[in-house]
Amino acid sequence: MKGISVMARALPEEMDGVLRRRLREAILALFDRFDDVQDALAEQGIDIPVSKVDDGPNLEARVKSLLKVCYQKGVIEQVCDIMAQTAKDMAPVYKEFIEVKKEYLRWQDEYLKLRLTVVVSSIGTDEQFKRNFLAPDQHLRKSLPDNDGFIDPLEPCDLIDTYVRFRESRANARSILRDIKQAHVFAAFVSGRSVEDEQLVAEFECGLKSLWRAVPSGEQRPRIIAIALDEKSRDWITKKIAEAGPLPPNSITIEDFFEGNRRKSIVGSTGAGKQIVDLAKSLRQYFDGPAPDEELSPPPTLPNLELPSSDTIVLLGEPKRARPEITSCACPAMDELADELTVNGIPHEAWGDGWRETPRDLDFLNQRPLFVRAVNDSKPLKPLDLLTRLSSELNVTFGFDFDEEGDGVQAIATRPKVLWRPNGPAWDPQETGPLLFSRNDHPSELAQWLGGQLGIDVTGKNNAIVCYEDPVDKGDFENPVRRVVVEQSLRDAIALKEPPVRPDSLPFGYQQLQEIIDSIRGNRLTVIAAHDMRSVPGSGEDTLQRYRDIDRRIDESLARNRAEDAPLMRVAVLLRNWQLFPALEFSRNSRVSKWQLLRIKYEDGKFVADSANMDRLREHAAEIVTRRSEHPTQ
Repeated sequence: MKGISVMARALPEEMDGVLRRRLREAILALFDRFDDVQDALAEQGIDIPVSKVDDGPNLEARVKSLLKVCYQKGVIEQVCDIMAQTAKDMAPVYKEFIEVKKEYLRWQDEYLKLRLTVVVSSIGTDEQFKRNFLAPDQHLRKSLPDNDGFIDPLEPCDLIDTYVRFRESRANARSILRDIKQAHVFAAFVSGRSVEDEQLVAEFECGLKSLWRAVPSGEQRPRIIAIALDEKSRDWITKKIAEAGPLPPNSITIEDFFEGNRRKSIVGSTGAGKQIVDLAKSLRQYFDGPAPDEELSPPPTLPNLELPSSDTIVLLGEPKRARPEITSCACPAMDELADELTVNGIPHEAWGDGWRETPRDLDFLNQRPLFVRAVNDSKPLKPLDLLTRLSSELNVTFGFDFDEEGDGVQAIATRPKVLWRPNGPAWDPQETGPLLFSRNDHPSELAQWLGGQLGIDVTGKNNAIVCYEDPVDKGDFENPVRRVVVEQSLRDAIALKEPPVRPDSLPFGYQQLQEIIDSIRGNRLTVIAAHDMRSVPGSGEDTLQRYRDIDRRIDESLARNRAEDAPLMRVAVLLRNWQLFPALEFSRNSRVSKWQLLRIKYEDGKFVADSANMDRLREHAAEIVTRRSEHPTQ
């Protein structure tokens, strides 16, 4: 299978252990000396360095370690062939080698398929249809035997439901878009009602943009499945595709699930069930097949070519005073953006609230600034309307009249400006320059884009990821302050100048904990931060038990994925029971020795991270990164 190697994904742990044991016992029945085993392999071109194999006196232990190395090198199939040839005069042993090879290949073919990430998008009124579409219940399967649903034929796959995640917490909106950008399959359930939903519209537009994303060598490009539930949604989908411009060939499929003015019934129509299964099977075949040889390039875009050169970024606060209808949420997001720019070495300065009233010399424009204004409009305003207002405010700070339009203000008017909605929704229409841009990226993504406008390439510089359990997850929509403090404290603690560490961050809900744990691998520092908000108030033992449970899940996942050496940092974020643990670590007798503490104290009406804990996190992060750089394969 092109693009998928034996080492791309291990066999299920229980199956892997059984096959290797059978292979080991067959080899022990064939040979009495370890050197003979090595010689038999070496004669057929499989040379295993002695340094990588157990050198003790126990033959079984040495064969076991040899097979481990062979497994890592992806040559188990060849080992079976060589050993079978050697045992051709010993029928029972010969047969065992052949059977092990057959079983190994069967499991390899089944399990080493590319594991797809499938993201589905919908609104609440389409929830029941979506459920039956994805995975019909047992009663429905019995009545319609040809309807296995959409998910079963796609296995192995991971399903992400954006409606469920958005319902858990509106703070998940940004990470939902990141999931869509990284998905293999994006399936949107679109109805006449949903085309009016801002979140679904933003998700669909994000899916269209992601079709041009880079994919690993040998892997197929992502696909979009647009499920039209009525004629209005069909027209809307067609319009959105046309607006998106050129797309990769065969990258989007529109499936009609309506007849006339009525939605197709999965319950009452075997034809609809077969339509679903055939669609899923065709997708599985597409991703399992060979990737095309030709390299596709997205259509050329002009913003970077036409953009007037800039040498610095100016982050703008409120011109005069806070206006809730325009910028009620700008400050935390702007602070986070400023931190990202600092970490990435991008020149910038911040003009705080009231900047319009501070006189500035027109010579400042010789620095060729790019102005960034954060916007949170409760009643959405058009970008051009906001640009007119912003240009007039800048006129005043540079000594002109508010509404002046003469040649004198041309130097101001021709500087590029970015209007940024850090909390969405998407801009409609989208402004793409060369003098006005409208964006709604995450601060880290916007910082990378701004760096590009200054000719500074910061992509790929994030060498750490902070995955933190969102404390807003339990319906705490009215208190985003807690989440901001947790994220900012963790990022501040992990962002190091020496050794250089530039962390990205990713919130997750409790239901996604196992997915986050299973993603741990590679050389990038991963921080898993879990809070204690589900612990019993005042109960230290209940708090400790939560982290013991997570510890067990992490250790099991690392062993299963052979990622025991991945650089990992576990942080217990204590929000509820922080007073019970006035130290840098849990006690030795707690049986939770792998966790660092981050106590978020509530003092004088605000949340504050414990400074001693922050210093300890910095030390621990520096130690892990330094050790990894000195021993990259450990």
